[in-house]
Amino acid sequence: MLNSARVECHDHFAASKKRKVQFSDSLKLVAEHSLQTTNPQFYIEMCKLIIELQHLLGMNEKASETWFDYGMFLFAQGDYSGAKDALGNAIKGYISLGHTVSSFFLGQCYFQMGVINSHLGNFQEAMASFQKALESKIMFGKGNISNAVCHHWLGYVYRRSKHLEKAFQAQTRALHEMKEDAINATSGSFISDSYFELGCIHHETRDLEKAVSFHQKTLSMREEQVAHFKPKLQSYVHLAVVLYDRHCIFDEVLNSGIVSLLEKAVELCKEQCQSGNLRDRLPVIMLAHTDRLESIKDILSLALELCQSICSALGEKDKEAKQKMDMIMTDFKNLRKTLVTDSHDEQENW
Repeated sequence: MLNSARVECHDHFAASKKRKVQFSDSLKLVAEHSLQTTNPQFYIEMCKLIIELQHLLGMNEKASETWFDYGMFLFAQGDYSGAKDALGNAIKGYISLGHTVSSFFLGQCYFQMGVINSHLGNFQEAMASFQKALESKIMFGKGNISNAVCHHWLGYVYRRSKHLEKAFQAQTRALHEMKEDAINATSGSFISDSYFELGCIHHETRDLEKAVSFHQKTLSMREEQVAHFKPKLQSYVHLAVVLYDRHCIFDEVLNSGIVSLLEKAVELCKEQCQSGNLRDRLPVIMLAHTDRLESIKDILSLALELCQSICSALGEKDKEAKQKMDMIMTDFKNLRKTLVTDSHDEQENW
């Protein structure tokens, strides 16, 4: 009789726990559905409830997954500090599980933590996160693309931290890994991103011929392969800036293609403005691109600074050219005023 009672109690508790686990899974589905109805606060409260329930049921791996999902949601909302805390909890949870969890999960968490720290300007922390992600060997699918994208981001934070030699080495390695994995559909756009970073590195080291070469390669690839307008806008303006720095003689500035690049940038922005798309689109995707870290406002401001420098150099030497530059400068000023400030209106699923 005692054994029978013991078995009956065991079955009862097992069935009860199963029902609670199913309830937890159902709550998560409800939370995910709430995202489609644009109810972020409901999703936030549901995640908190789900995490609490999962911890009570000893579902630590599931809780870590929910922390990860919650962190990525906050990241999409622009709450980078909240996202960092949530990803930190996901990482702690995974580490506490020891070898029961694949390094894939930890690698993904560390990579996203690096991206978040990059957005916060915490470059030393970002470096550490990307290094830990690389130790996990694989973060996204198969092949070299995981490590390549991680090396690319690592190169970005090295450049921002003025470790230019390390930045160059990281981007060179990223390019090598991307070319080995050329069959991957995402590798082309990341190759252009690494070319862009190499152009920036050479610009900062004042090797202007190489800077121009890499920015020209970047622009060519982005015009052919990248659908979104912002990377092309970024390349138009940065290439124009490098060309201006290289051509210090008045006549060379006018004939170097700088004006044409700025006109293309204006035309591109006007097209996007007419369709209501002149905004920073920040899709929450696992393989995020570094171009998202330079806002459209920053790019337009850089273009304005260049226009002002050219106008100052022109003086009264060429009134027709000066008038054209004044018009371009006015266009950039007006475009900057009309920027859509809410960059999260148009989110993509990650």
